[in-house]
Amino acid sequence: MKSRQLLAVMILSLAACSTKSSSTAVDREQSATTFAPTEFSGERAFEHVRRLVELGPRPVGSEAHARMRAYLLAELKGYGLSVRTEEFQAQTPLGEKTMVNIIAER
Repeated sequence: MKSRQLLAVMILSLAACSTKSSSTAVDREQSATTFAPTEFSGERAFEHVRRLVELGPRPVGSEAHARMRAYLLAELKGYGLSVRTEEFQAQTPLGEKTMVNIIAER
């Protein structure tokens, strides 16, 4: 009798684990497709890199850095994302600088 109860508990435990993991896999798959604006394109990624490299060095506080930030904000907004920035102060080898996080959300 005890072995039957143990077997029943083991089967129920395995069934519960099995259901949970498949649900998680489906959730991950759905969220990946929900938040991807388009498929990845190596050509498009290279074009972004090319445009940023054209700006030259982009140290914090420079005109090139401001142009890079404007480019990134425009591109993210172009994908239909809600974009916001958060400024903060950070110590650098050149002293304290104002940094900006760019946060994009669907």
